[in-house]
Amino acid sequence: MSTINNHSIVEYIYDGSVSFSSKEYELLRKETKSILVTPLKVMALLIAVSGLFAMVFEVRYFSQYSLEVYITRLLATLIAFLVLVVMYTKIGRDKPVLFVHVLLIIIIFSSGYMIYLMPKTLVLNSQIVGLMIFTSALFLSWDVKNQIIVAIYYNAVFATAILLNNHTIYFMPNMYESVLFVIFLSVISVIGSAVNFKLRMQLAERSYRIELSEQKFHSIFENSAEGMFQSSLEGKLLTVNPALVQILGYDNTEELLKMNLAKDIYKYEKDRTTLIDKLKENGVVENYILNLKKKNGDEVIVRLNDRLVTNEDGNKYYFEGSMTDITEQVVADEKRKIAEDELREEKIKSDRLAREATKSSIIKSQFLANMSHEIRTPMNGVLGYLMLIEKESYRNKEEMKQFASDARQSAESLLDILNDILDFSKIESGKMELYDTDFNLNNVIDESVSLLLTRANEKELTITTKIADNSNVLMYGDSTRLRQIFINLISNAIKFSSHGKILIEASTAEEGGEIVILNASVKDEGIGIPKEKMEDLFKPFSQVDATYSRKYGGTGLGLVISKEFVNMMGGEIGVESEVGKGSRFYFSVKLKIQKGKKYAEISESPGRNISLNSDNKIQNQEALGNLKRERSKFKILLAEDNLINQKVAIRILNDAGFQVSAVNDGREAVNQVKNNNYDLVLMDVQMPDVDGFMATREIRALGEKTINLPIIAITAHALLGDKEKCLEAGMNDYVSKPIQPDQMMG
Repeated sequence: MSTINNHSIVEYIYDGSVSFSSKEYELLRKETKSILVTPLKVMALLIAVSGLFAMVFEVRYFSQYSLEVYITRLLATLIAFLVLVVMYTKIGRDKPVLFVHVLLIIIIFSSGYMIYLMPKTLVLNSQIVGLMIFTSALFLSWDVKNQIIVAIYYNAVFATAILLNNHTIYFMPNMYESVLFVIFLSVISVIGSAVNFKLRMQLAERSYRIELSEQKFHSIFENSAEGMFQSSLEGKLLTVNPALVQILGYDNTEELLKMNLAKDIYKYEKDRTTLIDKLKENGVVENYILNLKKKNGDEVIVRLNDRLVTNEDGNKYYFEGSMTDITEQVVADEKRKIAEDELREEKIKSDRLAREATKSSIIKSQFLANMSHEIRTPMNGVLGYLMLIEKESYRNKEEMKQFASDARQSAESLLDILNDILDFSKIESGKMELYDTDFNLNNVIDESVSLLLTRANEKELTITTKIADNSNVLMYGDSTRLRQIFINLISNAIKFSSHGKILIEASTAEEGGEIVILNASVKDEGIGIPKEKMEDLFKPFSQVDATYSRKYGGTGLGLVISKEFVNMMGGEIGVESEVGKGSRFYFSVKLKIQKGKKYAEISESPGRNISLNSDNKIQNQEALGNLKRERSKFKILLAEDNLINQKVAIRILNDAGFQVSAVNDGREAVNQVKNNNYDLVLMDVQMPDVDGFMATREIRALGEKTINLPIIAITAHALLGDKEKCLEAGMNDYVSKPIQPDQMMG
C-alpha cells in the first residue's frame, strides 16, 4: 500500500493496538478498491483474449454448435472490451468492484453455457473459470465476502449444467455425487481463499505498521527541533535532518553532507578526538557540551547526546545522536553569572560604603561637636578680652596691650579654622589649584617656623631645622601650599608635645632635567599615635581620639589638606609613630629648579635653633615715614555697609598713610566715582540697594576714566567660586575678611 492518511497514523500512535480497528479496515478496503483499476484492466483484456482462443478451439472441434459458440464467446469478448474502455472513465475508477463482478459473471456463465452445450469441454472451461477466480482472488486481493459471491456464481452455473445435462457430464457415479463434489470443491476454494486472505491481511497489517512507524520516524526526524545525524568514524556525515542543517547554518542537506566533521564543523579538531575516545570507552555520552562552527565561521555551542553503533556484521562502527543549540542559553548564563558577580561585588561595595557612611556620620558628628568647641574657644577669647578692655578691667597699659594681643591671637586662631574649612571645600570640589613662583626653601621653612614660634616658646619647645648639604634650595613651585604643609605639620608637633624638641629636616634629589624631589620631615617627642589610628589620620574629619581633641584641639582637617597638596605636587606623605615617644611625619614633593640657579648665594648653616629672642624684622622709622608721605598722595574710596568694619578699615588705611573716603552702599559708591577722582576702590560685595557686583559694572560703564580704575573686593564671602564671581563682575582682585594689615598693604 502506497499511502495511509494522517488520521490513521495519529490513531495508530495513540491506540498502539496490534490488530486493525474497524475504521482502519474500512480504510484498507477503500485503498484496495482504488488499486483494483489497473489489474482490472489487465483482467478484462485477458478475458477478451481467452474468449477468442476458446471460440477458435470450440468451433474447430464442435462445429455443430458453431453459431452458439460464436454468439456466446463474441458477446463475452465484446463485454470484456467494453469494461476495459469503461475503466478509463470516472465510473470505472469509482466502481471497480462492480465491473469485477461483471467480468466474472460473463466468464462463468459463458463457460457454463459451453459446458451445458458441450459436456466434453468441462475440463477446459473449468480450468478457464478456475484460473479467472484464482487470479481475481490472488491478483485482486479480494476479501472473503466477494470470494464467496464468486463461488456461488461458480457453483450455481456448474450445478445447473450438471442437473440439466445428460449422464455424459457426470464425472462421479451419479448426478448427486457430482453436484456434491462440485460444492465440496467450491467450499475448499473458499476456505483456501479465506486462509490466503488472512495471510495477506496479516502481511498488509505488518506493512501498514511498518509504514506508520516509518512515517512516524520520518516525521520526527524531519520536524524535530534537535539536530539528528549519523556519522562515520572517518568524520563523514551519513544522515542529517533539517534542524541540524539550520543549527550549522548551511543552505541544504546535500551541502552539509559534503563537509568534514573535524575540519569544517568542529571549532577545535582535538575535541572530536576526545569525544571519540569517550564513545569508544563508554559507548555513549549524554549532555556533552561542544563548540562547533557554522558555515559562516560563527561559533555555536551545542549539547550533544551520541552513541557508538556497529553494523549487522559487527565489523564497522558509526555514530548516531542528536544535538541542541544552547548558544543563547550559555551566553545568557554567562551574562547572568557576570550580573550575579557584579551584584555580589556591588553588595559588598554597598555594605562597605554603608559601614563607611555610618563611620563617616559618626566622625562628622564628632567633627561638628569638635568644630563647635574649636570655634567657640577662640571666639570666647576674642569677646572676653574685648569685654575686659571695654570695661577697663586692666591694671595698666601693658596689661591692656596684653589683653589686645591675646584677643588678636584668638582671632587669628579662629581665622586659621575658617581657612582650613575653605581649603577643604576647594579640595572636595576639585577646584584647588597650584600657583608656581620662584622661592627659597630656607625662607619657606623659616616663615613657617616664625608663624608658630610664639606657641612653641610658650611650651618651651626648641625647633631645629636641618637642610642636607648640597641641597637645591632655589626652587620653582607653589611656595604658599608648601609653606602650609610645613605649618600644618609643625603645628601638630607643637600641639601634641609638652616638652623636648621639634626637628625639621629637608633634602633634595635630582630626578632628571629640571625636576627635583624634596624630601622633608617633622619629628617631635610628643604623645605619639596608636598604630590602629594611623590609617585614619589622613581622612576627612578624623581625630586620633575624642579625648585628644578635647585636650589638644584641632579641626582634623590639617593633615587631609596637607595630603591633598602633596598629591597635587606629585608626592606622598606618611607617618611613623610610637606611643609615648613621639611621631615623625614625612613627605616628598616634585618641584623644579629655578632657571640658571642651583644653590642659594648665601650659604646657611645646616642646623639652626630658633627661639623667642630671634628677631628678623628691623624697623626703619625713617623709611616708614617716607613711605607714609608717598601714600598720602593716593585717594581711596571704601564701600562698606557695616560701620564697625568701615571704621577698622579706615583706621588701618589712615595709619598706613592713605587718604580714605567711605560710603555705605553701592549706589553711593557709583556716585562718588562719577563726581571724584580716586586711585583705588575697596568694594564690599554684599550691600543694600546696589551690591558690589552691580556697582562695579556701573562704574566700568561710566567711561574711559573708570575702565582701568583698580577695584578690589573686600568681603566675608570666602567660599569656592567667590573670587571668580568678583573677577567676572570687573573687579581686579579679592581680599577676604577679616582684614589683616600686612595682607592689605601687600
